[in-house]
Amino acid sequence: MHPPAGPPAPHPPTDEDALDRAIVARIREAGLGSRPAWGELLTRYESRLYGVCLRMVGDRNLAADLTQDAFVKVLQGLHSWDGRSKLSTWMIRVTMNACLSHLRGAKLRNHASLDAPIAGSILRGGSPESADVRASAGSGHAQSRELEPGEGVQREQRRQQVARALSSLEPEQRSVLVLRDVQGLDYQQIAQALGVAEGTVKSRLFRARMALREAIEKSPRT
Repeated sequence: MHPPAGPPAPHPPTDEDALDRAIVARIREAGLGSRPAWGELLTRYESRLYGVCLRMVGDRNLAADLTQDAFVKVLQGLHSWDGRSKLSTWMIRVTMNACLSHLRGAKLRNHASLDAPIAGSILRGGSPESADVRASAGSGHAQSRELEPGEGVQREQRRQQVARALSSLEPEQRSVLVLRDVQGLDYQQIAQALGVAEGTVKSRLFRARMALREAIEKSPRT
């Protein structure tokens, strides 16, 4: 009989991880008096946490409020980060929990903002075996060629169609798509961010992509 599987092995540390740990060490040492370290942490992660919120709730003002709330929770709970996961993964988990709590509590089914740059990255997700999509995908890469007449309009229509389809999904389905296809997290990181097993992540992602494709087919082009 094989012994029970233990917790997943942590990701090998990187220079970014070392910088994160140094910032956290300064914060823990100085507490609230370490304003430069707090500011450095905010500068490093504010845009990424805002991106998670925006793609979850689809409203810029609400996303900004949720980002602020999430960062307060990060600062309040930083002592509980034990270093077994990447700091970025832990912060995304705190942020995602804030978004999910808001969506569940308010039972929001609001449409994603049509200028939220999510469509290209979600579409390129394709299948559970597809390569990770970076957070910047579909959000302003330089064009390698000049668009043909009408092509830009078609691309914008498709992006809006996907945004509406994504906003129609249940928050749990939306969250796994955002973490995988927009934030580019791997299965282990998503499992850590959502507090579920990796196998659950894979099954949720499969069902979420099926639901998204179905929603896209039902969504009319504008």
